[in-house]
Amino acid sequence: MDSYVKGSIIHLLGSLSSLLFPTLFSFHLSDPQSTVKSLFLSNTLLFLTNLVSIYFIYSDNLKKRYWNGTLGFLFGIVLFYFIGIIYGAPLFSEWDRTFQWALLMSNSVLFRTSFALGFDPLLWMDFYSQTFNKLGSNKDVSISFPAIGSVVGCWFGAIPIPLDWDRPWQKWPVSCAFGCWLGLCLGTIATLLFNLLRSNSKRS
Repeated sequence: MDSYVKGSIIHLLGSLSSLLFPTLFSFHLSDPQSTVKSLFLSNTLLFLTNLVSIYFIYSDNLKKRYWNGTLGFLFGIVLFYFIGIIYGAPLFSEWDRTFQWALLMSNSVLFRTSFALGFDPLLWMDFYSQTFNKLGSNKDVSISFPAIGSVVGCWFGAIPIPLDWDRPWQKWPVSCAFGCWLGLCLGTIATLLFNLLRSNSKRS
């Protein structure tokens, strides 16, 4: 089993844990504080999984890569927080929910991106724009598929929020968080399948 497949498996297990563990044990939609705590627990699990899984994909120059990953993660928190505000999240009243959502998005998208590519937003944009033109290497796929899945999943998760259904899961940012988690899991599964197929084709 090559390192890309190992990294994808660990990332998938972490992604599923970050989705299922808070859901099963403490994601009480009627209690805002429990929602924040659950998001924090999920973010912690996902961050730790990122630290381990990315090691199997990029094992060179780790000190610099982890530094870049940390910078990208912190930058992503600020970026996604303001994106949430721009798209209608409460500015002050639910700042803790918005902050935890920003943590989740930065965890899912920018930590691994900056770990792989360095802290260079222009390079990130070029990398993801090229992703739609060509699949690239196993390393590229291991970074791009989960990140794109997270963003697309979050976007679909936002669709029910303005609908007049009055359901607890429509509260910010519950459906967006679940959409992000689901997209992350699907993107990681796609990464795992892609890497398995490519490694098998190389052997044959």
